[in-house]
Amino acid sequence: MKSFSSSTLEKLEYLVYEFRNDIISGKISFIGSEDFPIGCCGNASERLYTILKREGFTSVKLISNMWHEGQSHSWIEFHDVIIDITIDQFDGFDSKDVFISKEDSCFHKLFERL
Repeated sequence: MKSFSSSTLEKLEYLVYEFRNDIISGKISFIGSEDFPIGCCGNASERLYTILKREGFTSVKLISNMWHEGQSHSWIEFHDVIIDITIDQFDGFDSKDVFISKEDSCFHKLFERL
């Protein structure tokens, strides 16, 4: 697995939080964003993916259309880092949660491609 510097992770975190805050404030909108984060994982992840690519994160991956118990979910991965800006739509996650972690995520492992 390719490693990256702490400054790269800091820039990534900055961009992710800035994007989420822009959605919440209404500065950025897309279909369904008025109910953010409910039902927004696909659209939000696609927009974030585009922003991160444009900002030089060429190894970023969009993980979309993943399913668990009849519910779909999408998120971003950068090397071994999972980035989920809509995780708080699920029970057990705080309304201010953004999930950015290099740790294995039991939650994300529940989802699989159908």
